Amino acid sequence: MNVVCFEGSRYLYAIEKVCFDTVLIMADIIYNRTIFKKFFEKNDIKIQAWAQNVLDKICSPGILPVFFNKQNEDFVSFWGSVTHLFAIVVLYGRQYEEIDVNKILFDIFIKERGLVTDTVDTTEQMQYLFNNYVEEYRKRGRMDIVSKEGTILGELLRLIRYNDLNEFIFALLAPKDSGWTLGHSSPTWNRTDTVENITKAYECSSNIENLDKYPLINPSGVILQADVNNDNEPIQTMTFIGNELVGISSEGDLDKLLVVDEDLAYQVSLRLKTDNIQNMNLTFGVQVYDELKRPVSCIESIGTVQSNSFVKNDASVTLNNADIYYELRATISKKNRSFVDEVALNFPNGRGLRFVEGIKYMSLHLVQDRTKASSNLNIYDIKIKPIYLPFYQGYLGEKNIIASYYRNNSYSSTSTIDQFIETYLVSYKNIFASEEIKALTKTTVRFKVFSERKEYIKEATITIADQELQTDINGEVTLDLYPGDYLYSVEKDLFISIVNNVLYVEEEIEGDEQICYIQMQGELYKRKVTFVVKNEQAKAISGAVVKFNNEVKSTGQDGSTFFMAYPDLYLYTVEKEKYYPVDKSVLVRDDMIENVTMQLIPIFDVTFIVKDSSSNPIQGARINFNNTYIDTNEQGQAVFKDVLVGTFNYRIEKIDWLPVTGSVTVTNAPVTQNITMDPVPTYNVTFTTRGVNYQGVVSLLTGVSVTFAGSTKISDSSGQVSFIVKAGSYSLTATKVGYNDYKNTISVDEDSDIEIRMNQKVYVVTFVVQDDNNKKLSGVSIQVENNPIITTNAQGQATINLPDGSFNYTATLNEYHTITDLFGVNGGPETVNVTMSQKMYQVTATVREEGQISVGATVTLGSYSGESDSQGKVSTELPNGSYNWTAKKTIYASQQGQFVVNSAPYVFDINLVRRNGQVTFMVVDDLGKPVEAATVVCNNITRITNSQGKAEYTLPIGSYDYEVSKRPEYTSVPGEVSITDTPQTINVLLTNKTYNINFTVTNTNGNAVPNATIVLDGDTKTTDTSGKVTFPDKRNGLYNWTIQAVGYYDKEGTVQVSNNDANQQVSLTYSLREFTVTTLIDGSNASGVNISYTVYESANSNVVVSSGNGSSDYQGKYIINAPYSAYVLLKVEDSSCLPITTRRIAVSTTGLAVTLYRALILRMSSQRLPSFGSSVDYEWSGNELKMVGGSRTNPSTLNFNCQNNTSVLAVTQWPGSFSISGTSVFNGCTGLSSLASGSPNISGSIESWFRNCTALRSIPSGLLLNVSGSDASNCFRGSGVTSVPLDLFGGNLTLFASVFRDCKSLSSVSGSPFRNGTDFESAFNGCSSLSSVGSSIFPRNAESFYYTFANSGISSIPSGLFDSCVYATTFEGLVSSCTNLRSIPARCFRNCTRATNFNVLAHSCTLLSSIGSDCFPTSASSFSWSFIDCKSLTDISGCKIENGNVTTWARAFEGSGVQRIPPRFFAGQSRLTTVASCFKNCTNLTEWAPDGGVESSHGTFDGCTSLQNMSEFLNGCIRVGNSTYNSLQVIVISQNIASTVTNWNYAFLNCSELRSMPIIAESKPITLGWLWDLAPSSASHYQTFKGCSKISYSNLIPSGWK
Repeated sequence: MNVVCFEGSRYLYAIEKVCFDTVLIMADIIYNRTIFKKFFEKNDIKIQAWAQNVLDKICSPGILPVFFNKQNEDFVSFWGSVTHLFAIVVLYGRQYEEIDVNKILFDIFIKERGLVTDTVDTTEQMQYLFNNYVEEYRKRGRMDIVSKEGTILGELLRLIRYNDLNEFIFALLAPKDSGWTLGHSSPTWNRTDTVENITKAYECSSNIENLDKYPLINPSGVILQADVNNDNEPIQTMTFIGNELVGISSEGDLDKLLVVDEDLAYQVSLRLKTDNIQNMNLTFGVQVYDELKRPVSCIESIGTVQSNSFVKNDASVTLNNADIYYELRATISKKNRSFVDEVALNFPNGRGLRFVEGIKYMSLHLVQDRTKASSNLNIYDIKIKPIYLPFYQGYLGEKNIIASYYRNNSYSSTSTIDQFIETYLVSYKNIFASEEIKALTKTTVRFKVFSERKEYIKEATITIADQELQTDINGEVTLDLYPGDYLYSVEKDLFISIVNNVLYVEEEIEGDEQICYIQMQGELYKRKVTFVVKNEQAKAISGAVVKFNNEVKSTGQDGSTFFMAYPDLYLYTVEKEKYYPVDKSVLVRDDMIENVTMQLIPIFDVTFIVKDSSSNPIQGARINFNNTYIDTNEQGQAVFKDVLVGTFNYRIEKIDWLPVTGSVTVTNAPVTQNITMDPVPTYNVTFTTRGVNYQGVVSLLTGVSVTFAGSTKISDSSGQVSFIVKAGSYSLTATKVGYNDYKNTISVDEDSDIEIRMNQKVYVVTFVVQDDNNKKLSGVSIQVENNPIITTNAQGQATINLPDGSFNYTATLNEYHTITDLFGVNGGPETVNVTMSQKMYQVTATVREEGQISVGATVTLGSYSGESDSQGKVSTELPNGSYNWTAKKTIYASQQGQFVVNSAPYVFDINLVRRNGQVTFMVVDDLGKPVEAATVVCNNITRITNSQGKAEYTLPIGSYDYEVSKRPEYTSVPGEVSITDTPQTINVLLTNKTYNINFTVTNTNGNAVPNATIVLDGDTKTTDTSGKVTFPDKRNGLYNWTIQAVGYYDKEGTVQVSNNDANQQVSLTYSLREFTVTTLIDGSNASGVNISYTVYESANSNVVVSSGNGSSDYQGKYIINAPYSAYVLLKVEDSSCLPITTRRIAVSTTGLAVTLYRALILRMSSQRLPSFGSSVDYEWSGNELKMVGGSRTNPSTLNFNCQNNTSVLAVTQWPGSFSISGTSVFNGCTGLSSLASGSPNISGSIESWFRNCTALRSIPSGLLLNVSGSDASNCFRGSGVTSVPLDLFGGNLTLFASVFRDCKSLSSVSGSPFRNGTDFESAFNGCSSLSSVGSSIFPRNAESFYYTFANSGISSIPSGLFDSCVYATTFEGLVSSCTNLRSIPARCFRNCTRATNFNVLAHSCTLLSSIGSDCFPTSASSFSWSFIDCKSLTDISGCKIENGNVTTWARAFEGSGVQRIPPRFFAGQSRLTTVASCFKNCTNLTEWAPDGGVESSHGTFDGCTSLQNMSEFLNGCIRVGNSTYNSLQVIVISQNIASTVTNWNYAFLNCSELRSMPIIAESKPITLGWLWDLAPSSASHYQTFKGCSKISYSNLIPSGWK
């Protein structure tokens, strides 16, 4: 047999009969025959039982990491690390009962080492085998243990060298080439909670799937992006966006650090692509920390320079090409490691690093400065793994793990440890069941080394077993080796070295030799590509232009040039003048020479000879030949060089010659083309220019510019100009300043004389005539020069046409002055404005008043108005006519009249007369009685009042002083009176003499009393703010008074006035009353409330009457005695509320009710405010925060958020009268440890309110009864709560998804806490301490139980838990990964008649061993993955359900412990479409049905009329067919199934004990047939019977079914 294994980066194949898929035969069957089991059955029953348990686990599917493809080098490396598993588990059996280990290659590990035997069954025989081995071991000088030849034995040494159990697991599950990684963490390792190194891994796949797993700088700048890798396979990557520093770094997130060992070496790798290799600005390195998580620095691989960057000089990463993924691999060596040369990495400027003492934690550092970067990146496949583990330092000594075995087995002495080592922990090679020792023989191993381009590599150096080998020209070399495991390395220039790969040399092979194929990957560097360009005669061509890989170069004198390029397929072009261009492709693999031959293009000369009709050469004729222009020389010749073969057009032109066109054909010789050209004919055309002026006179016109046939000339003194032109039509234009342009088109076919007449230009001149008042004048006569007279119309206008020039005009009109003036016309219309003035005459009026000259009189003369001057005169000029006049002046009578102007001045006089008025004086005393005989003096005229107190005057209009008196009893009264046209009366009051009475009112404190009312003999007044008031005009006498003031007692008295003002001082006494303060909290009277008060005299006064403090009584009342008029200021305080300070309250109101409101109170470690979504009123009291929504006097809903506020320690009080609301209110408050009792009103939902409150242990009963919203999802997720109170949630809450998810300390739930809940998705997911729940915790209207208890510690489902949940629709993942769950009770889901989805129900419940009868409802339709990996589940009869609703059992029992398929298990399931992989890898499954016989499996699928997919149905069921109940060892399949199923792929794969071919039973009596005969022709059947090595009639199986 030839064994072929490809050792490279991607492939490991097994050819012919040996394949890893087939060597994984039934592990426990082999184990049962080993001396291990037999020995420990007799010596240590507990160890043996534990080993059986481990064996069940290692045979489980799904444990092997996905990236450990069976055709991958990691697979070999992994199994190389566990070849001595049972030696290890013996030692650790008692301590690690839950260790997860994958399938073992038992045929390699045990069977081929002679430890599988049927003949050895006594302790003595077993001991003899061990002794036999010890002797062999001593003979060989411990070679297998201490040399690298025994690599697998060395692995044993490596495994057992660790003292710490965590290190042991780490070592066992992470051999040197498949260590823990960020991107490829094994599911096995993730379940090993004790290994900190492993559980700190970021993700479990090469794709980037969850950015929350990574420590990030500016997380908003890191996003997921779909892409394809270099093989065009879909991947998911991370990329950076934005304009800031962004990437992976632990600087701000120390929670995601990875534990490392400073004594190990690590490889950090990732795959990176950029869209622009310029200016990437990407730093690549690590961040390392000591045990206290303080930053530390690594050092370079050589020297002592500190750095954490994998790029020299801490520079940016650079790549050679854009848009392809590069794998960047960097190494960190263990501390104190020394190197001869610097450790180089696989990317430009890369350098290795070394650990220093004290490093405990590490994180990747991959950061881009996008403020400077101009490139976008994609990153995936991030891995960090230990490499080069020091297995050679292992020691089989008493201080390591060996003692564990003895302690566990009550051994107290260590004296036999050495003997135990030699007995049990020695190499098992070469030991057979017999007592003979098999002689060692070598196996010939042929190495074949080839590149990724499948080319063999010669002179590659292979190092193995301390030997160096060189491959020959065929890439081959051979070596004879003893069977065993070997490390080998391969090196070759320009290829990436292969270091310490494992080669397993087999003991027995078919054929002469074992072949090991080794593929090497070329290093990514540029190759030299040399181009040599020659002509057809093999002569070098210099100056040829070569375009290659976006570069352009020219060949040198030797015809060569070179480029540097990475291996790939490239296009290139070569061009050279006179040669045909070359376009080809070249495949660059290594340095190479590309020979290029260029072919010369045939060319000839074409000569043109141009002459006239007399054979005279024509010089300067321009020839356009093949788009090339050449002018003929003086011989009329033009030569075109290097013309290709073909026919070409030409055109020959020359000014004043007729053009010639034609074509020339070039064949195989030069061409001469003779051309004759003819001149163009011409004619004489003479023009005579004449002008016509504006008056129509015609005369010769000189100096005219005439443009004709594209030429311009000026007419001479005779008015003529001549042109010589060719025949044709031409445009004619004649221009001269002052004349209109002349234009025409002239056709010429002979000599011609032509006259041009040009009209003089004229313009409209408009005269506009008006008088001095802008009145338009008609009938005005206007004469311009000697032109006819024109007359203005009614609009005062007249027009005339005139040429450019200056002109005189005269305008005349009767009774107006004649106007003579000059105007000009200049290239356009003109307007001449003329103003004519009338003839005027002097008019003078003289004004007098009472015979005297009157100055300032207003006089109008016609339309003129003016005032008389110092001579009394008013003058103006007026034309002839009749006019009115007026004269006015104050106190004078107006005058008016008429006058006539008749071509002479006019003079006249005006006289003015003044008017009189009357005034009457009426004199009374202060009692209103007339005063007789009073003296009145006015304008020096004296009058005496009569008995009616009257005196009368008649005076000219004007102003006069007067005085009225009567002495001595009255006071004189002076005044002034104005006499007008209207009679008037002057009332004069003569008064007696009076005095003031002044009051000042104060209180007993001496303070002024304002607003006091004083009544003085019927006269009432009020005191001002200073307590004062004055009563004026009081005569001598005695007056009575009374005083009243609010808050004071009344007072009365008298005051005497005696020839002076009287002053009265009055003091008032306070009157007191009770003012009652009532205190309320949340609307109810409250006692013990603190009250402080201050009494002020008034609302605005600062005068304090009294002050004090106290507390409210049992009725909530407090009494203050104060003046009635005073005002009280209150401050009301209670520790549960925000204090209230009132405005000033009038005592007169008798009292005030003050309402306080209980606040939300938080105890904090520091004064850090929450964020608020509405108005809020709050106060700090130390580190206690009190808050109300709205204001403290009028509270409203408080919307706030304390998310991630770690200062919050406790909620000490909930509000009473207002509601609270917010989103994720206390989410992330890791310091919150206590909640006040009560049931606060909560507006809205409580989603994530107490999420991640890790210090919170207990929840008060009734806390969430008053919630208006419906959503309680994630409410306590990740918190530290230990129990759920019976009365917690209110009836409005229906959504409880993840409500207690990841509450690791939650241990019990009882009662009915959820009331009206409908959604319980992941409600207790991850509650690892929750082992049991009450049977009535879920309400009747519950609908979803999606992953409700997944990953929890629940050990059993209480009977009746779901009996009332009649509305439930899904139980998917209900108890998935509940590794403590033992049983599911009978009729557990039977009443849930709406439930359809039971997918993933108990996935990976490894201890689940019992499912009660009649468990599922008839509505159930889907059971995909329901019981996958349930190792302890052997009996599935409780899952049997006969209804027509089930559609799928895909992978339902895959990898479980099922031992038999019950009779008619799928019968009646008419909608069932797939049972794919239903029992895949059920390695304990031996029976299709328990009653034996051919008919035992006959009715299994009765009625399954829709079944289509049976792929992998029994894949890996290696015991099927070996049942003691079924002696026929046959599987019977109903005909209806055979004819409807369309997918039989892998259905019986690896059923290695199946002896008989599955048969088709048509009906009773049974009619047999072959499956492939009755299956539809379209059915797929890939490898249906592969691995069925014992099946009969295998020769009849069609190849497509094998």
